[in-house]
Amino acid sequence: MHLPIVVSDHFPLLVTSSLAVGSGPCNSRFLEVWRSHGEFINVIRKAWEAECEGRPVRVLLSKLKAVKNALRLWNNEVFGNVFDHVQEREERVLSLERSLENNPTEEGEHLLTQAQCDFKAALLQVTRYWHQKACVRWLKEGDANTRFFYAQFKQCCVRSYIYRIKDMNGIWVDEQSQIESMAIEYFSEVLAQQA
Repeated sequence: MHLPIVVSDHFPLLVTSSLAVGSGPCNSRFLEVWRSHGEFINVIRKAWEAECEGRPVRVLLSKLKAVKNALRLWNNEVFGNVFDHVQEREERVLSLERSLENNPTEEGEHLLTQAQCDFKAALLQVTRYWHQKACVRWLKEGDANTRFFYAQFKQCCVRSYIYRIKDMNGIWVDEQSQIESMAIEYFSEVLAQQA
């Protein structure tokens, strides 16, 4: 698939592939790209200001949970998927390029320039997304090697995955369900002792 012309005079080519990532519950994490949205801070403020009762620690946990839920809902309903944003803006640029080929106008050129700016902004959001996922802080903002960031992210996933663990008898267990059960049992005992 050809990508729209944004900076150069050639048509870049888009190639996609997919890799299976480990299954399990979806982690809810803060995405740095959210800060670029004008309503982000208001979503947090509104969720944090909700009234909670109980002991101070319970109030803190309730507020944190409210912020987490509000951000999850806001992300799904308002902010959206950064990859979908890129696709939508790319389609807009392609559509305007096609219409300008048939009917070149000054207004059309202006709309194309605006659409290209929006497309670049969406690409910047994807780059920031991969910067965060790859946990790479040492590269400058101008380095837009998304393939590199994706590879770093995949490597972090591989490193943080528990493939096997020793049980109480010193026997290696490599079945995922048993590993999960052992972890729950261990931390339940540790937390019960602390309480």
